[in-house]
Amino acid sequence: MSQELGNRLFTFAVVADTHVNFGETECNSEFEINRRANGRMRHVVRDLNRHDLAFVIHLGDVVHPSPSLPDLYEQAAERFREQVTDL
Repeated sequence: MSQELGNRLFTFAVVADTHVNFGETECNSEFEINRRANGRMRHVVRDLNRHDLAFVIHLGDVVHPSPSLPDLYEQAAERFREQVTDL
């Protein structure tokens, strides 16, 4: 019982909770797994680039250090910008 849904207008991706850190393996989280966030984000970007996406929506928790830690936050935000440049 396959239904014809019509032509696809576009395809997009949704990403959340990337928690990019201020350093490659440096993290101010108590959870060891969060030290891998930057590598995971690079993997996600590589995977997204394999698809013909019109756009990507990020739902939040982009970087791990909160804005209340301005120095670490700025560094983490820069790491995020570097990683999504090729997206």
